[in-house]
Amino acid sequence: MCAVKWMLGFPCPGCGLMHALWAVVHLQWKVAFVFFPIWPVFILFVVLRRNHTVGRFFLGALLVQWMVRMALALHLVEMFQGS
Repeated sequence: MCAVKWMLGFPCPGCGLMHALWAVVHLQWKVAFVFFPIWPVFILFVVLRRNHTVGRFFLGALLVQWMVRMALALHLVEMFQGS
């Protein structure tokens, strides 16, 4: 049983994804969308991650996004310290 469901009383996104993937394996497309509507995005991401060039692009984009967030956070800290 899912720990999130046990503690909070509702299923976590991981449960929905697993149920959706199980439904896809059994060719139950509508059921899969009910459990986890964005399961095709997840599968696309996994397939693209297998390609190292695309994987490097995703990691590079995540690194740039992280750097921009850190720069913005530092700027906000300096702005609030100055006032």
